[in-house]
Amino acid sequence: MNRGSWCKPCPAGCVDCLSGAICLTCLDYYSLHPIFKTCLLCNIDDQCLGCDVMNVLCTKCVLGYRPTTMGCSLIEPVCGDGFMSLIEGCDDGNLVEKDGCSSTCTVEENFSCRLTRNEGPSLCFDTSGWVFEL
Repeated sequence: MNRGSWCKPCPAGCVDCLSGAICLTCLDYYSLHPIFKTCLLCNIDDQCLGCDVMNVLCTKCVLGYRPTTMGCSLIEPVCGDGFMSLIEGCDDGNLVEKDGCSSTCTVEENFSCRLTRNEGPSLCFDTSGWVFEL
């Protein structure tokens, strides 16, 4: 891995590489070429964070968008569909109460939620009884 003053820098778009040429991980908006191990700019649309360059498919979008065959599409606020829009606090794919994400897609008291993917669904967990220290 490229660490230290004697190492070659990684190529453009690459976060982690071997010998300054073989890329292991790419920045957002880039895709790792499976054969040449270089990072290629996705260039599908402005909301596409990750892609499959070989098949010209977006695989990861910015928050509020989801991958489609045409790039990234804005997520409409439909509570319970498992896709979190920009105005929903959570969306776990159901309308069940007391599971952390309410039937109106707000995070319930004593719960915290995170996204499993940028577009959703939300994964919620009970935080009651937790003690946080700084």
